[in-house]
Amino acid sequence: MGDTPIVIIADKMFTEIKVKTIILWVSILIIIFSLFSITNTFGLIKNTNSESNARIGELLGNTEDQSTPGTLFSFSGSEIDEDNPITATDILYYTNQERIKYGLPQLVSNPKLSVSSKIKVDDMINLNYFDHVNPEGRGLAYFIEKGGYQYIVVGENLAMGDWKNAESVVDAWMNSEGHRANILSENFTEIGISVTYTKYEGKDVIIAVQHFGTPDNACPKVDRSLEVEINSQKSDIANMVEELDDLSQKIENGENQYIKEYNDLVSKYNKTSNDLQLNVSTYNNTVQVFNACRESFLD
Repeated sequence: MGDTPIVIIADKMFTEIKVKTIILWVSILIIIFSLFSITNTFGLIKNTNSESNARIGELLGNTEDQSTPGTLFSFSGSEIDEDNPITATDILYYTNQERIKYGLPQLVSNPKLSVSSKIKVDDMINLNYFDHVNPEGRGLAYFIEKGGYQYIVVGENLAMGDWKNAESVVDAWMNSEGHRANILSENFTEIGISVTYTKYEGKDVIIAVQHFGTPDNACPKVDRSLEVEINSQKSDIANMVEELDDLSQKIENGENQYIKEYNDLVSKYNKTSNDLQLNVSTYNNTVQVFNACRESFLD
């Protein structure tokens, strides 16, 4: 009988320990679950400032890449012989003869530059002017673009006179420093020429136009479709940030059913962010190469 209380006490002690153990494990599980929930609520978001870092390079413009020396008037008082007309082909021949003298490669005739030079001639006749800029303020770039020529650098020579032959026209340009510089420029690889016989201020005259250029494919191409993709990715990231903020707020308010959706979106965000950084780097590298190439034609 004396031993009985000890057994009963032992049973009570075991029971109390068991209850406390269960309570302890439940508490641990609650803590673990809470930590798990918190971890999932704030899933790792890489490159959170990727949008601000994703600065794409800029292609240098070509508005200043134009060589337009003053207009050239040359009159000897001789009568113009329209029966033996000066042709664009002859002017090209004598222009290249001058380049050969100086060890320069010959200029190649480009149909689009021929079109732009013809548009320029017609414009001067129709608007009754003789200048690199027409009365409406349109300069060389306007006419080049009307001809459909995509360029790195362009130039223009104008001449009006009463020459007997193409060689005389080219000689007149060569005796003018600015026009000579265009003819002998190493920065030009192509040319278009137009010649017309007309009246100007009551005189019978010959108007000759040379359009010089180097096409834009002389430099490595920049993939503009990549720029479009970059802008699309930046837009997607901005939208995802808004969604993540919304989901995060819901989870913080205890709506843990959104945890998986949040983390799935985090993964998508991270992938898009990494792709964006790669595309920006690729695009910027090509832009730098193009701009360096282009600048080499402006020396």
